[in-house]
This record gives sequence, C-alpha cells and structure tokens, in this order.
Amino acid sequence: MQLQGNLNDVFFGDIIKEIRKQLGFNSEQFCVGTKLHPVSLELIEENLALPDNEELRRILRFVSLNIDDEKDRSSIQLGVMLAYDEVQKLRKKADFLTRQDEYNAKRIKFLQELVEEKENDVQRLANYQQANTVAKATTANKPLMAVASVLVLLIASLFTIDLYKPEQQRITLLPSKNNPITAKIPPKKRKAVFAKSSKKQNNKSLNTGFEDFIASKNRYIAIDNSQIVSATQGATLYWRIKRPLSGGGKFMLLGGSIYDAPLFAQEISANQDSIRLEKLKPGAYHYKLVFSNVTVFGRFTAK
Repeated sequence: MQLQGNLNDVFFGDIIKEIRKQLGFNSEQFCVGTKLHPVSLELIEENLALPDNEELRRILRFVSLNIDDEKDRSSIQLGVMLAYDEVQKLRKKADFLTRQDEYNAKRIKFLQELVEEKENDVQRLANYQQANTVAKATTANKPLMAVASVLVLLIASLFTIDLYKPEQQRITLLPSKNNPITAKIPPKKRKAVFAKSSKKQNNKSLNTGFEDFIASKNRYIAIDNSQIVSATQGATLYWRIKRPLSGGGKFMLLGGSIYDAPLFAQEISANQDSIRLEKLKPGAYHYKLVFSNVTVFGRFTAK
C-alpha cells in the first residue's frame, strides 16, 4: 500500500466504498474477505492511500464471488477494472510529486544559504562605512593636533628639557589591495505565493466524479456532458472522434447511473460520431461507447 496525499482525480476510495455498501458488507466483513488490514481499508476509502496490485486482485476476486445478479456483476467489475487502470496513473503522478518536493527542498536550502551570504556581505559593507567615517573625523582633527605639538616643543626648548617625541602612528583603515572588501546588495525578496488547496466536496456524487474523469482523460473520444435532447421526439446524440479507432464498437444507453443495466444497445462504426435516439422519458441518462481500445462514459438530459 502506498501512502499519499488526497488524490481526488478519480475518487478511487469512494468507488470501493460504494461497491462495498452495494454488496451489503460492513468494514470488518470486507476486511476479512479481502484480507486487508482495517487501517488500510480506511485509508483507501478516504482517498489517502493506494492499494498495491495484490490488494487490488484480492478486492476484485472478493467482489466477483459475492455478486448474485449477472448484470450487477458486469457493471461492478467494469467499475473496479477502470479504477484499477487509473490507479497506475496515480502512482506515476505520486512519484512525480515526491521527486518535485525533493527538488523544491534542495532549492529552498540553496536560496537560504545565498540569502545568508548576501546578508554577511551587507554587514561587512556597513562595518567598512563606519570605519571610513571614523577615519575622516580623525583626519579633520590633525591640524589642531599639529599646532599643539609645536607649542609643546617650544615650551620644552625654553626650559632646556629634552622631550621624547614619539613617532606618530599611522592608522590604516582602508582595505588593502590583496584583501578588498566587496559587497552586493541582495535583490528585493519576493513573498512566496502558495496556491490554496482545493477542499474535497462531500456533496459531489460518486458517479459524476467517475464519469467526468473518464470522459475528459481519454485520447480518442471527446464527450459533451451538457447536451439536452428532446424527450417527446427522436433526437440525435453527438460525440467527437479525436483519434482513429480500430474496428467497430457498441453504443449502450444506461439509466440514471453508470451501474444501471443498458436500456438498449446498438452496434456503431469506428468513425461514427452520432446516434439517433428513440422517444425517452424526461430525465438524466448515462451512456457508454465501447471499442476494442477504449471505453468512454457520458451523460445527457432529456426534456
């Protein structure tokens, strides 16, 4: 089992939880049947962990053995298998995010060291400026000190007293050529802006999140889930072929859920992008397009 942050692209944990409830099992019974630890099942259903391949096989086997109705068996198995394919993509995404976090941590450390170095340069520059100010003040007082020295010598010569004239010490405050003091003022720091994390919406239905993900992520067929057709007269449902498909396929009209049994099915060609519907009752409908290399879900409203 791979622990990750909240991976809500597919709501895989919600799908497993919904299937468990449809089968009438509580968490403890489901853990016994699938040989999952209770903590592992809780993390999976809360979208905080991804099951490994062996755990997914045990879940699929247990679900298959406990479905009595054949049509429910096919629809639930389809949901688990589609979720299984998306788990592999989520693992790749989680690994990429981990590597990105490691890179960001190294970059932050480098920038912190760079800021410290620039702060030290600024401090050395301030010390140099302060020393230069003291040196200028000392130079301004030199004429007065020279006059005082001459007066002392004159008085000493009058009284024939030999005075020791100490050598004037030379004070060097400027930096030497071999050790120049340089400093660069660091650029103005920018405040880091962090994107607010999107909270999971508890009122979002399971079917909507699952079908929207599949409809928007496949590379072959584009689905328009906002289509509204006439319920009193036969209407036409459209989709768009983005990449060539091999062979023919099948159109299946479902009810209000992707787990409902098909209301009717019809064979379609690989390049077909629409289908004529019979008279329908007003309401929301789901459908799926099944080809050899892709299965796509969609929805529309009949009014």
